[in-house]
Amino acid sequence: MTLDNLFLELKTKPDQDYIVSLKYKYDFETDYCTQNEVLSVEDNGTYFEWLHDWNEGQTDVEVIGYIAVNDVDTREVKE
Repeated sequence: MTLDNLFLELKTKPDQDYIVSLKYKYDFETDYCTQNEVLSVEDNGTYFEWLHDWNEGQTDVEVIGYIAVNDVDTREVKE
């Protein structure tokens, strides 16, 4: 999925923070970098802000997936 497709899709979702898995590289690189970033969606999907400004001119960016931060189960696992 492209970043533009991600933004279009998130416009239909509730305003909240999302963890977005990204895969990207520069033209001169052969290997991709993957990382998770937090994206805040506000004003009914008209405003998007990355918690960390990860974009430094990468030319090949793909969104691997995303999940709402509120959907992440952070409870401690009891054995």
